[in-house]
Amino acid sequence: TTNFERLRATVHVTNAGVVANDIDAVIPEMGEATGNGTISPADELDFKLMVKVTSAKGISKVGVGVLTTFNGSGGLVPVHVSGTSEDPNITAEVGGIVVKKTKSFTSLFGKKK
Repeated sequence: TTNFERLRATVHVTNAGVVANDIDAVIPEMGEATGNGTISPADELDFKLMVKVTSAKGISKVGVGVLTTFNGSGGLVPVHVSGTSEDPNITAEVGGIVVKKTKSFTSLFGKKK
């Protein structure tokens, strides 16, 4: 069970599933989340969120600090929610961060001649 302090979204229900746009949520155990996502008729989740983590503790707080410093996002962590509502998988989307930073690092050294 996830407790929400605030949850706002534009929701459309169709035969293809549920579409949630303009998600704006405050989850006390995590922080503030914005984004979009879908729930299929088979209960498969596919949400892309940006989370401003405000209450991570211990090693999680260190990990969040590293991610947000590395991607220069001002405290926002890109998160993907997949799985089902009974067994959700929540993962930080670090791939885009690595690609973005690799490009900025290689630009420091100029183009090969």
